[in-house]
Amino acid sequence: MISYSGIGTYLQNLLPFITKEFKTILLGNKKEIEYYSIRPFKIININSRIYSICEHIELPLKIRRTDIYWSPHYVLPLINIRSNVIVSTVHDINHVIFTKGIKRLYSKIMISNALRKSEKIITVSNFSKGEMIKYFNVSEKKIVTIYNGIDRKLFQCSKNDQFLQKIKKKYKLPERFILYVGSVKPHKNLYRAVLAFMRLVKDYNDLYFIIIGKSDELITSDKRVLDMIHNDNRIKNRVILQGIIEKNILPYFYKLSDLLLFPSLYEGFGLPPLEAMACGTPVVASKLSSIPEVCGDAAYYVDPYSEEDIADGCHNVLSDNVLKSNLIKKGLQRVMKFDWWKSAEKHMKLFKSLLNE
Repeated sequence: MISYSGIGTYLQNLLPFITKEFKTILLGNKKEIEYYSIRPFKIININSRIYSICEHIELPLKIRRTDIYWSPHYVLPLINIRSNVIVSTVHDINHVIFTKGIKRLYSKIMISNALRKSEKIITVSNFSKGEMIKYFNVSEKKIVTIYNGIDRKLFQCSKNDQFLQKIKKKYKLPERFILYVGSVKPHKNLYRAVLAFMRLVKDYNDLYFIIIGKSDELITSDKRVLDMIHNDNRIKNRVILQGIIEKNILPYFYKLSDLLLFPSLYEGFGLPPLEAMACGTPVVASKLSSIPEVCGDAAYYVDPYSEEDIADGCHNVLSDNVLKSNLIKKGLQRVMKFDWWKSAEKHMKLFKSLLNE
């Protein structure tokens, strides 16, 4: 999952530290791992797709006796792994809350399996910790909260106006736009966000809404959002599906935007608000799940179930320069609390403590 958003970012930022400290064997696609300049002791090529039956057979067959097996996702092989200690990271239990049928059943079985087999469970927020205790009755002592970090060097993008203009010209960006970064899955709440935006444009005839992230290619994409954007001319002309952009270009989209809108109904952590804050961009965010825990007082919070409240929140930030300036100031202070090195250090401290038991 190293190339995924979310978990991929987690892996890309933690593994360089962990592979220097431990004799690390990575399981995955060799070319993908090497693309991120990660140099483990060894790479074992895995051919199975994530969420497939095959991975539950292939992984145990290829894993030799090891001191610690760390799964950075809740899918732990059902067949026992030859490891002295097992640690799993469960970022959230979104699939148990928001999916139905076979997907929900699969998620429940896999998370239960990970919680049962793992000596310790790492999660990325106290909110996610509470959700696991609530829905799976797992012992609080078994769960360790370690916050994600933010690559402040990457997201302190250049303030060079000439370069920003080049980016704007290359990607044909409008003068004013609201930005969303993430997938187009139903729990991300983009359907209400687009409807809220269409309320806004009555007062802002030069404003656009740009969506960065995977959309059409995801099986779990919110089809209502995509149908609305593709088929409604009024919306199609104002909402831009930008798709995936290069990692080093993303900071400039944040910098050029008027604000980041993060209307999610459910997040284990939520990196985009912190990325926006690091770039000096104000954030309008959902008041639900882990988002207030992560953003603190540095975001303008709205009710994500109310299109009117989302629209009003965006309007208030767009129209009030004092409010906007305060959010930017608080955001730059907030991101100082999150660092990938701190996160990696806590992971490594946990691994060492388990090795010494």
